[in-house]
Parts: sequence; structure tokens; C-alpha cells
Amino acid sequence: MMKLSETPRVVAVMPLWRRPHLLPMIIEKLPDWLHGIVYILSPEDPYITSLLEIVKSTRCDYRVEIFMNKPLGRKLNHGVRTAMNEFEFDYLMNIGSDDIIHPDLLKEYRRQLDMLGIDGWPDMCMMGMNSGDWYDPNNRRAERIRYFDVPIIIGAGRLTHLSLLEHRNT
Repeated sequence: MMKLSETPRVVAVMPLWRRPHLLPMIIEKLPDWLHGIVYILSPEDPYITSLLEIVKSTRCDYRVEIFMNKPLGRKLNHGVRTAMNEFEFDYLMNIGSDDIIHPDLLKEYRRQLDMLGIDGWPDMCMMGMNSGDWYDPNNRRAERIRYFDVPIIIGAGRLTHLSLLEHRNT
């Protein structure tokens, strides 16, 4: 287990599909604690050239993979394998091509772990929030989506420890 004072190494996987108008903002908002990112683009995406040019603005270490878009699960799994082969990390994060991760997310996870009495960053675990915020800039409307009745962890910002990924591949 990691020492409490250490910040875990987090690498992200981001499947991309269209949306070149959003990607610069998403990349600009990537948190500083992100050690690396794997972008998975699709050869059939009509915006692939634009997306390839935009990912060059990424501040952290990154890899670009080209993989068919359907099924999306296979595309995402390819990104996970690439992350495992190309990066050293403690946790893998899945980021959608329209997700913005708050820079204090790790502090919030640490706060929640402290409240549970967990001294270090745990292994063999997945952690995440059970709600998410949604914002529509066209209508200037924001909503919080909560899942109170189902014990689930939603996608954006979810961290999966490397040991779970390695365990799954054995």
C-alpha cells in the first residue's frame, strides 16, 4: 500500500469519437496530477485528422492508438491494454471525450478514504463518485445526476487500481 503522503500515479484512457470542437477544452482541463493518457481514435471517424492535431496540445505524456469504434468496449479494452504496456501507474482512469475532471478529485478521494479510516491509497479496488454534474452551455443549465438507490460508481473520474487490471488478465 502507498504511503498517505504519496500521490498515486494516475493514467487515463480516453476514447475519442468526433467532437473536435470540445476536445481542446477537455485537454486544457486535464488535471496536473495526471501522469499520462492514451487516446484511442477510430479510422472511420470523419474528424480523425483534426483530433490527431488537437491531441498534440496535451501537457502530460500521451499515446495515440487507432482502433475501430465499434464495439466501443473493444476500443476501450485496446486503450487499457496500451496503458498497461506503455505506462507505469497505480490507478487507471476512464475519461470520456466530453468529461472534465475537477483538479481536486484526488483530494476528495483522499478525504473519503480518511473518513473510512483507510491510511494509504488502497489496492485491489475501484473508487469513484456516485453522482456527476452535467452542464449545457447553450442553455446555461446545470444538473447534478445522483444514483442514490443503486450502489454503483459512475464513469467520469473512476479510478481502477492496477492490481485489479492485472488480476483480470491472469
